[in-house]
Amino acid sequence: MTIFCNEGDKPKVRYQSKSRGKRVYQSKVSPIEVLLEPIKKNEYGDDYNAEGYTITYANGDEQTVINHRTRIDPVSGQPQIQFWSCGSTDWDNRQSDGTYSVWYSYGSPVANIDKSRGCPPPIPPQDFSIKILYEGNVIFRDRSDTEITYEVDCGNCPTGHIECKTPEYPGFCCIPCKETAAAINNLATQANRH
Repeated sequence: MTIFCNEGDKPKVRYQSKSRGKRVYQSKVSPIEVLLEPIKKNEYGDDYNAEGYTITYANGDEQTVINHRTRIDPVSGQPQIQFWSCGSTDWDNRQSDGTYSVWYSYGSPVANIDKSRGCPPPIPPQDFSIKILYEGNVIFRDRSDTEITYEVDCGNCPTGHIECKTPEYPGFCCIPCKETAAAINNLATQANRH
């Protein structure tokens, strides 16, 4: 973590993301720490099983599952199938009494089981968080679904500028350091030639 500003400064954190645009947080305390964190959001749950295999039916349809079982319906004599779907933690349609009363009829028999093509690994969406801390305590937080960048201004001027006092309102002006240094270096070079 990086610590910004000195005690007594009023840090201004300018942060932005593609999805939320530019934002500003003005802290009343300093020094502050700024922490950026990716936040993984696993839509499948922490117990997602990415193993399994792909079933190919005789008609060409495919289904990727963790497991399956088949039977012949005792009443109709038709083939039926049950699945343990990718992302599930148990057999599909498990009833509250522990039985599996739902079987699906399928007209096309299982032609192939390909164990080399299992369930796709989950690619969880990710949010990004910016946290601002003072003495180790979070004083501000925000999040975005796209990456966050930021800069911190400790005084009245943005990063890369120096504050100069002026008699006009608001009592100061901000001069860009890089351009000012280049101008001074240019003047020094010209003075050395004469």
